[in-house]
Amino acid sequence: MKQADAWFENYKFRDGESIPRLRIHYATLGTPHRNDQGEIDNAVLVLRWTGADGRALLSPIYMKALFDRGQPLDAHSYYLIFPDSVGHGQSRRPSDGLRAGFPNYGYGDIVDLQHKLVTEMLGIKHLHAILGMSMGGMNAWQWAEAYPDAMDGVMPVVSLPIKVSGRNMLWRRMVINDIRADPDWNSGNYTKPPSGWLRAMKSCEC
Repeated sequence: MKQADAWFENYKFRDGESIPRLRIHYATLGTPHRNDQGEIDNAVLVLRWTGADGRALLSPIYMKALFDRGQPLDAHSYYLIFPDSVGHGQSRRPSDGLRAGFPNYGYGDIVDLQHKLVTEMLGIKHLHAILGMSMGGMNAWQWAEAYPDAMDGVMPVVSLPIKVSGRNMLWRRMVINDIRADPDWNSGNYTKPPSGWLRAMKSCEC
């Protein structure tokens, strides 16, 4: 397994805000195979859920179940790429220092940066597949829509190609509102983690 960083200078997000230098951290597992044209043809992009970093899918459990010899994504056959999405893991995050001054970003920006990492930094013109779980599954659906010729197939897991709604949306709104209503919130420039949501979660325990 190899760990590396990709850097993007003066990167502009979809809403027009920009950041002077943006880091996207990623890990790779396996060896790239090149076809007769010299192009990598065995790359698989593996995308994780909200809040996770590279360690989540590179744990012994996932390694044995998915990436070991003879498993569905055998690292002896495929070149696996595990990016830390912007805002996650070791990629650039608001908590690195900009806090509330960090540019607004969404799933579209996450996919844009994944695409730039794959095509510009790693030089891969075509992916064998994309496997995405939860938020990564949403990103996989977006890849299929935005770059339909960029891969042979996508496999979104625990994810549907619909807007977040119902209880999922309600839960997200409750958490967001409780954090922002916390006296320590300070418009996002807090000096310690807001504790209001901890009290709210405790009150919801069954």
